Amino acid sequence: MGERIAVIGGGAAGLISAIMAARRGKSIFILERMPRTGKKLLATGNGRCNLTNMDLSVSHYHGEQKEAMMSTFEQFSKEDTIQFFHEIGIDLIQEEDGKLYPYSLQASSVVDNLRYEASRLGVTEICEFDAASIRPSKGGFQITAYNGKTFQADKVILAAGGRAASHLGSNGSGYSLAQSLGHSITETFPALVKLKLKEPFLKEISGVKWNGTVTVCQAQTSKVDEILFTDQGISGPAVFEISRFVSEQTVLGREAEIKLDLYPKLEQDDLADRLCQRFYTMGYKTLEENLNGFFHKKLIRAFLKSQSFDPGRFAETVTAAEAKQLAKALKAWPFYAVATAGYREAQVCCGGVRTNEVDPLTMESLKCKNLFLAGEILDIDGDCGGYNLQWAWTSGAIAGNHV
Repeated sequence: MGERIAVIGGGAAGLISAIMAARRGKSIFILERMPRTGKKLLATGNGRCNLTNMDLSVSHYHGEQKEAMMSTFEQFSKEDTIQFFHEIGIDLIQEEDGKLYPYSLQASSVVDNLRYEASRLGVTEICEFDAASIRPSKGGFQITAYNGKTFQADKVILAAGGRAASHLGSNGSGYSLAQSLGHSITETFPALVKLKLKEPFLKEISGVKWNGTVTVCQAQTSKVDEILFTDQGISGPAVFEISRFVSEQTVLGREAEIKLDLYPKLEQDDLADRLCQRFYTMGYKTLEENLNGFFHKKLIRAFLKSQSFDPGRFAETVTAAEAKQLAKALKAWPFYAVATAGYREAQVCCGGVRTNEVDPLTMESLKCKNLFLAGEILDIDGDCGGYNLQWAWTSGAIAGNHV
């Protein structure tokens, strides 16, 4: 029968590592705590599964030792990822910002084809196996579940994920398993997540979608994309991109100042001129009436009040200096983030097993022989846009090839 390899975690990294190892003739067993494998994958990319990105520069990744780990992409690149999925029946299509999706635009087709390939290769899935401990035993490892069931393996690939979206699989249990075998963990916090703001008028503007720029003042980092206002804060692609820094600040107990540019295609002076023209030609309207058609109706009252302007004031009474003040605020409307929506709603968990404790050439632990680590459990996380899945494919494939 040969060596028995246990893959703890049946997510993206776990599935590809199992497939790669099985292609090399190993006996592979996936131990998954959920009723089925690939559950978190089904939710990625709003159910469309953004598999990778054409731009895999180091600037899109984060972690204490990220530079050393970026050499892994030389072993399993985006081209290798594209070829791998083509081989198992998934052709890719490129959309905006270099994002690559399955032609079907269905995450379910990605999960199905990964599971088909694993099954074809004889990989055994053992679901609802919630690993509680892993101990060196008889030249290998004994893995014990919370319900008392045990599994004996010669080698282990630990791909149990982080803490993000625990209802879909990973709940942070992999960290304690890694620590029990000698590894250390960096501080973890959620990212690619909604932000909670402290402004009092959020319920009034909940549900509004607006394309603009979100800037985190302390980090001097910005992103232009859709912003979604919620009853507690803001969400959407632009927010997810900058949420990592905000989350880091809130973990430290600090508020993060955020500014929204609601008219990124207009310079401040041009915006002020347009407001002056509207106020002059339709001066008989109130400010609330005047801005309807130029600004989202639901935002007008909240915005004007935040700048101490009466929505019922007639537009003709607004001076040029006041119009400039409003234009300045529309280009940099200030908010304060006090928290994130937490791990449950996060798409990724930052931090994890220190990567200087793992060999980037093989993904084998430098602390425990015959233990390999892959995916989100490691202290590597990427921006929104397929970067986290590419890390899962790369680290998982390398672990599977070398186990």
